[in-house]
Amino acid sequence: MFLNVNDAEIYAEETGKGKTVVLIHGNGHNTTSWAYQIDVLRLGYHCFTYDIRGTGKSSSLPNLPFNHVSDLEGIFNAKGIMNAYLIGLSLGGLIAANFAHHHPHRVDGMVLVSSDLAGAPVSSDYVRFLASLKLAMRTGGPEKVAHRYLTSQLLKAPMSKPVVAAKIKAMLEGYMWELFMENAPTGIVKPISRLELPEIKAPTLVMYGEDDLETFKSNAKILAATIPGAGLVSMKGCGHFPHLEEPDLFNSQIIQFFDSLR
Repeated sequence: MFLNVNDAEIYAEETGKGKTVVLIHGNGHNTTSWAYQIDVLRLGYHCFTYDIRGTGKSSSLPNLPFNHVSDLEGIFNAKGIMNAYLIGLSLGGLIAANFAHHHPHRVDGMVLVSSDLAGAPVSSDYVRFLASLKLAMRTGGPEKVAHRYLTSQLLKAPMSKPVVAAKIKAMLEGYMWELFMENAPTGIVKPISRLELPEIKAPTLVMYGEDDLETFKSNAKILAATIPGAGLVSMKGCGHFPHLEEPDLFNSQIIQFFDSLR
């Protein structure tokens, strides 16, 4: 289905019945990123996934600033979702945390996976990763930046597993690499700071891969230590995408968490 939200066409899918779980993917992914989770969650929950603006089948990035959090609010309103659980991966984690802060009455619980965190310390390997993508986009265009992304340290652990590597490559087909152009709009407007994390009211589970970049491991520990009552789960043998790398273990953790909130 397509939803008209804030002058954008947002592609979305839904399945299952019960409490709504909204799954928010990260950069380079789309709704198919959550296939392993939906196969299980749909048996007891209403699962709702969407392609964030600039990815998948949704509208491309606009030239003007936009707001992923406002897009998520528009999706809630368009679908008549009063409140829900959230699962956010990487950029999706940043979106989920900001949404939970700004709309506490609409989030009954959330899982932040390999999450971005505005204002957190950034490791040198992540700085080099972002700089290399922007340089590749500037000097070689989408083909070069895609190669640089797939061979980066961020994807070292996920790409070492053939099934996961194939899924990642499939999600990148048609990806709008303009995201990595200089001055591209980020879609994150005035993100909450670390000082505001204690104001989040939603029960929270934070997850990260032990083989991820140091930035994301640090983010996870900061989030878990700062959001009141948050739990922390480290996933052994996983990099940035534990939901793809160890889906059975990942699924058991999120189902146990959501079941505890009922």
